Amino acid sequence: MIHKTLVVLLIVLFLSACRGNTPASHVGTWKLVSLGESANLIHPVPGVDTSITFNEDGNVNGNVGCNSFGGKYKVSGEEIVFSEMFSTEMACEEPLMNQESFVLTLLEGEATILYEESNGTLVILSVDEKRAIALQK
Repeated sequence: MIHKTLVVLLIVLFLSACRGNTPASHVGTWKLVSLGESANLIHPVPGVDTSITFNEDGNVNGNVGCNSFGGKYKVSGEEIVFSEMFSTEMACEEPLMNQESFVLTLLEGEATILYEESNGTLVILSVDEKRAIALQK
């Protein structure tokens, strides 16, 4: 049995090589299924509601640890640009804070957005392709 993290890593690498496969509709609520360095994706902290919602009006919001966040986004081809990002500032246990910090850092400025239709995975990849998050509806 192939470990799910390995599968997501392979998807990220495949999508990075193929390019041009952008989401048919990124709009909606997506659950965080993995995150980390592109070569070593890990599962999110278990038992935590981790989701990101892309609204049709260009607003994004969610919770990927213990704080809520929001802001604006714009997709153009494979590029997604986040702006005006904000979050609440409650302190939480270290694993949650680390996860949240990683995701929110990735959602600052410019990134690449890729979609693998066969398994419904939306991947947001840092511009340098070293960090990624994978989301599923």
